[in-house]
Amino acid sequence: CYLGLGDYAAAEPHLQIALELGREHFAADDWRYVDMLSILADLRARQGRFTELDPILEELDSRARASKGPEHPLARFILDLRAKIAFDRGRPAEAAAALRG
Repeated sequence: CYLGLGDYAAAEPHLQIALELGREHFAADDWRYVDMLSILADLRARQGRFTELDPILEELDSRARASKGPEHPLARFILDLRAKIAFDRGRPAEAAAALRG
């Protein structure tokens, strides 16, 4: 996987195609689509494209809760990612609030 190798530019078109196919073939709460969204969120965070990440996290949070419930580990991943983003943006109080859930 290009993402694992740190080649974000090469990873992005493959992920975009996967997301398009996922939207076409999976229901809104299908776990496979939720997983693809989490990979896109991870990519945007690694790229530092935080303004693009906010709407992805909102969609990911709502779809993940619909698919697996609020206690699923992905819900924790989303909170951790929100905390990391807030910290990277120089907002430590927001980061702490995200970690408290």
